This record gives sequence, structure tokens and C-alpha cells, in this order.
Amino acid sequence: MAFKLNKFYDKYLRDCKAGTLAVPLWNEEETNEIFYGEVFCRIENCGSCKTQFSTTNNLRHHLAKYHKDYIFARVSGGRVSHEARTKANRFYESLYVQDESSSSSSDDNDNDENEGSPVDDEDDETCSEKSSSPECALTPGPGPSSPPSVTSEEDNLPLPMLEDGTVNHKAVRRVALDQGQRIPCKSCRKAKKDCAQTNNFLM
Repeated sequence: MAFKLNKFYDKYLRDCKAGTLAVPLWNEEETNEIFYGEVFCRIENCGSCKTQFSTTNNLRHHLAKYHKDYIFARVSGGRVSHEARTKANRFYESLYVQDESSSSSSDDNDNDENEGSPVDDEDDETCSEKSSSPECALTPGPGPSSPPSVTSEEDNLPLPMLEDGTVNHKAVRRVALDQGQRIPCKSCRKAKKDCAQTNNFLM
């Protein structure tokens, strides 16, 4: 049950929690979309804007309870579609692509006209993360906009834990179900092992 997150999703998690990312706010006068993998509230002046919800589904519960005047597009249950993952991946990239373009232009001005940094156009099937969100399996669209993957073991996501220091298996299962996955995963079922028994949980 391992997924890779793109580098922009990793930045989204880190910067939203720090309150340094200016995300587009949801509008009370139109139907809003919650992208796959979102775990932060995007409603202006919300007291939980820096709270990282454990899953996108928990974010939906928060919105339904505290922001009833806002309308959100309905989503069907079951496995997340390829289209939904691609749209989400592009959304996270759009939060940073302008900043990175500006930075690249500035670097080019400081160097010779024909010099520049190489761009890694490697496609990812899913998305990759270094940070602490227990959820995401985004698939970028084809082409040069696809971000590189980060797959080192140090980037594994921490398991949700209970106050007594043990693994919160209920939360793990909820995350898996939100993504259309199963616990134990296919490889663990074949090996007759239990999933989510280590300190690192790749989603």
C-alpha cells in the first residue's frame, strides 16, 4: 500500500501547517471543489486553517459541521479516479509554479543567456511526500509538468498514533478506505503479515 507524492504536495503540507502558503480560498457564492489529498481548510478566517486533518474525508466533516453556508461538489465513493488524481496533482503544482518560474527567471538573469538549470521531466505514476500527512495518492498528468518522485525510506509518513504510543489502526484503515485501498495490502496478504506495524506508513 505504498504511494508516492509529488514535491508540490510535500510543500503544500509543510507550508499550510506553517501558515506561509497563500492558498486560493473557497467562495461562499459558488460551488467549490475539494481536491484529492486536501487536509487543510481553505475558508477565510477559519480557526482551523492551520490544522492538518488526518484525511480529506475528515476535512469534509469539518466543512459540513462548521461551514454549512459553503457548497462543495459531490464526490462518489470508492476508488479515486485517475482524473481526480490528475486534477489534484495539477492543483498542488499551481500553488508553486509561478514562484518557481519567477525564481528561475531571476537565476537566468544573473547568468549568461545560454546557461540555466536542467529540469527533471520524469513522470510519476502517483505522488510522493516527505512530510506528515497520512493521505495522498495523486497522479500527475503527462508531460514536462510532472514532478519528480521522492522514494527514500526517510520520507515515509509516520503512522497515526494513540496517546499511549501504539498505532491507531482505526485511523490507518480509515485512510486506506478513503483512498480505495485495503488493509492488509496485497503484498502483506501474500506474505501473511499485518500492514501498518512499523513507525513509517507510506501512503
